[in-house]
Amino acid sequence: MASTTFTPKKAKLVIDKLADGSSIAAAMSSVGVERTLYYHWREVHDGFAAAADAAIESGPDRREDTAKQRAGESRAT
Repeated sequence: MASTTFTPKKAKLVIDKLADGSSIAAAMSSVGVERTLYYHWREVHDGFAAAADAAIESGPDRREDTAKQRAGESRAT
């Protein structure tokens, strides 16, 4: 059975995964928590919803920046 315990450390890891473009399911799985608890955490833990939303929003920008950087590196070699 997956853990249901919220900790600031787990929350940060989930936020980091979301910012890197992981799905909610993958981000929650990475800390041993079921995806459905993401929505509970959003409702119950102050700041988690805003941080998760910001991370999800920044994900595409971060991936685009990485792709542009890699494209520039490949042209330089």
